[in-house]
Amino acid sequence: MMNESTNRNRRLFHWSKWKSPLRMLGFVTLAATAACGQKPFVAPTMTVIPVRIAVAQRSTIPVVHRYPSVLASPRPVQLTARVAGYLLRQEIPDGAAVHMGDVVYRIDSAQYVAQLQSAEASLIEALASKMFADDEVVRSQPLVVAGAISQQNFDKLVTSAVQAAGQVQSAQAQVEIQQLNVNYCEIASPLDGVLGKSNVYEGSMVGPGYATDLNLVVQTSPMWAQFSPSSTEWPVFMSVLQKGELSATVQYGMDGPIAHGKVVFHNNVVGQSTGTLLMRVEFPDATGVFIPGALAEVRVTLTELENAITVPLQAVWARETQLFVWRIKSDDSVESVAVTSTMRDGTVVVIAAGINAGDRIVSAGFQKLREGTKVTEAPATYVDKPGDAPTTTPNPASSSTTGGAH
Repeated sequence: MMNESTNRNRRLFHWSKWKSPLRMLGFVTLAATAACGQKPFVAPTMTVIPVRIAVAQRSTIPVVHRYPSVLASPRPVQLTARVAGYLLRQEIPDGAAVHMGDVVYRIDSAQYVAQLQSAEASLIEALASKMFADDEVVRSQPLVVAGAISQQNFDKLVTSAVQAAGQVQSAQAQVEIQQLNVNYCEIASPLDGVLGKSNVYEGSMVGPGYATDLNLVVQTSPMWAQFSPSSTEWPVFMSVLQKGELSATVQYGMDGPIAHGKVVFHNNVVGQSTGTLLMRVEFPDATGVFIPGALAEVRVTLTELENAITVPLQAVWARETQLFVWRIKSDDSVESVAVTSTMRDGTVVVIAAGINAGDRIVSAGFQKLREGTKVTEAPATYVDKPGDAPTTTPNPASSSTTGGAH
């Protein structure tokens, strides 16, 4: 009896020793580790992210002024029917390129050819009459000296010769007029350009009394971009123009083709209702991609911004309406810093507030960055993945608040 009680007490003693929560947890962990053959858990260390690093620089940046503009052709010319008749053919299709002298339309010329032939016949008659009158004067001149005919009769012969000469000139003029009418039956392009949409069709009556404007040919190179800066900016424009040519850039759409030209005209009066001054940029357009009437953007550089803090465009990212950069601290950890941008110049952004010259910033490798993440300079073989870029590409130019300068 005593032996059973002693054994029970020994079992309770051993159970209570392992009943402690810490000892039980250790026991279970050791047992599970031993059962699975795994090593004990070790806390992970912080990963260092490879990124591209840039340094904020101080630079002198040209201040580019941007203006909306309307493209125009220097020579839009109407093809006009100058004689009446049936339109036989359109030799060149709508929208095609034409060269000076190319025949675009042909009008039925049968009646004008007949009129020309009649005028030529009248000219032959007039020449014959003049020849006879001239011969009469030559033959009668000795007879006047000899007294065979009176001076009065001789003067009549001279008058007839002069009248015959006038008839010849009149007949020659009629021939030229009828020849022009025949020529007008072929309507040719007066310049190199592009043909528009035809206003008439083959078989239609055209000319005076009918449809006269057949089509529009526009010159496509050079082209004009017309823009209207505020009249308050004119003194700056004038000071630059007085020094020489003012270069300008014309861009067709946000990411469209770019052409380079120069300012060639400014109006001599300010628009009373708009307070703006019409100006014009002329630029070559060998490809014909710039179309009259389309909208474009004109950019001119009038001044420079000195000691501006600049960073690469790809280093700036947006969160809602605020712009940020990842600045690298002295311990190589990063922090997001809100910045204010005044303008963009090509691939760099001018920063007005938020960072200082010499600050290190992340220019590529954004995907895994968080506040406090440690970074290191990526090797030369590092390739920025598509996901590494910021999800929103900023447009710093839109934040400019300086009169027309972006």
